[in-house]
Amino acid sequence: PAQRDDCLAAINRLSEDAAIWSIDPTRICLVGQAAGAHLSMLIGLDPDQTHNDSLEEHDFPVHRIAALCGISTIAHLPTLGTDSDRASSAASRLIGGPLPELREAALRASPISYASRNDPPTLLIHRKSDATVPVSQSERLHAALLSVDVDSTLILREGQQESLAADGTVGQILLNFLIRTLDTDIDSVIVPEKTTGIAQENKPNQS
Repeated sequence: PAQRDDCLAAINRLSEDAAIWSIDPTRICLVGQAAGAHLSMLIGLDPDQTHNDSLEEHDFPVHRIAALCGISTIAHLPTLGTDSDRASSAASRLIGGPLPELREAALRASPISYASRNDPPTLLIHRKSDATVPVSQSERLHAALLSVDVDSTLILREGQQESLAADGTVGQILLNFLIRTLDTDIDSVIVPEKTTGIAQENKPNQS
């Protein structure tokens, strides 16, 4: 989709101009919520990110992914009690038609299809009561990543439907994830993490 190509172009520009912006191109993390989470996962997990001919010559280094309430498997949305199988739904418009009729396209647009052992460390945060994107979307991807020994962390949050991005504890969890996986040196400005509302956190065995 065009929105994915836009994100890839932005990542490429940041990488090319890393010196101008004082960016370390070896420490790129994609962070998104809802539709942004879907794009972050799709770009970060897809091993072939150069679907657009105009972008073929470029390299897109994505080293970490953080997704808040993201759709990981579009192909399963119709079976999860949503209205996403309708031709007028956002998911159907994304792939060009009703999900049940375009299963292959739905699979290509599903981040879970690209889960492999070479994927970057991934943080998944989902609200248990999310009525728009079922929590099983994050649970499915988390299980798929763990099955191929990817460093995946799943955080399930309690509470109402307010934006997770506005949740201070979620922000702290994200910062701690970046500190741990990017080996940053900003821990001096991080306050102790609050654990209230964290229902689950799993990582693969390091043996």
